Amino acid sequence: MKRYVVFILAMVFISCKCEVKDNAKFLFQPTNNCEIRNSETAGDTLKVDSKREYVFAVDNKESGIHSLGYQNSETSEDIGPRGITILNGNIYIVDTWHRCLKKVSIETGEIIISQPLKIKQKSLLGDITVFNNNLFLIRDDSVCQIFDSNLIEVKQLLISQKYRSEPKAIFWQTTDSLLLHLLAEDEEQLGNLQIPIHLVSINKNGDWINERKLISSNENFSYWKRDGKDYIKGKYFNYYKQDGRYFFRNNLGVLPLPDEIPSMLRYPVNNIDFDKSNLVYFNIDQGLFKLTIIKFH
Repeated sequence: MKRYVVFILAMVFISCKCEVKDNAKFLFQPTNNCEIRNSETAGDTLKVDSKREYVFAVDNKESGIHSLGYQNSETSEDIGPRGITILNGNIYIVDTWHRCLKKVSIETGEIIISQPLKIKQKSLLGDITVFNNNLFLIRDDSVCQIFDSNLIEVKQLLISQKYRSEPKAIFWQTTDSLLLHLLAEDEEQLGNLQIPIHLVSINKNGDWINERKLISSNENFSYWKRDGKDYIKGKYFNYYKQDGRYFFRNNLGVLPLPDEIPSMLRYPVNNIDFDKSNLVYFNIDQGLFKLTIIKFH
């Protein structure tokens, strides 16, 4: 049921060593070529204009303008960057460990703003998305924060239904509203064949519309699928491998990738986003945060 776009972490800190647990599971993998249908490879072929990589330090002591945080855990999921999105030619990254947001220029890779958030010490940040030209950030204390493109807070939205203690939410967009699919705190008590779904609707003004809880009995239910297709934040995509190469498909066509998008198994995270001309993703390797920007047409 749960599929996340994720990356493999192989990193060593001065104070702690990160090792892959034996019981860790891959939460996301590219589709094998034998599973690709003709309709999934048809369409216009997109071309890569450039691929650029920018590297930032991993620093847990302070939320610097040039660094992000990451904390290894031996008893639960690691704490690291939780989300990424694109708005008006800039990239926004959720620095969960430092409880701040980073604004990065998509042209230069420079971190323009590192904005600390005034939240509870134990609150964790979740994914981020764009709706109505604003940024929507989900937190694990039942709050959705809304920011403008300069990371100035517009408002906070309290979600009345408490969900799980971890900030796991899936964003969907319609023409007039933003939908949050929240994982219920009682999810594991229902068994594999009963899936609780919290749906929170938010209008373009950032106002709470309604909230309801559904129970799905479909064992093949996925928060990321509609009509058998995968989506990121309401946008159709398909990441797959065919004849030894990797491809990324969206509603514009198929993009042959220069390399594989790194996968991760240490904690669930949306580490990828795209718009009509950019594909961006991040990973952490050898104690460094790496941001990749692929421009295409």
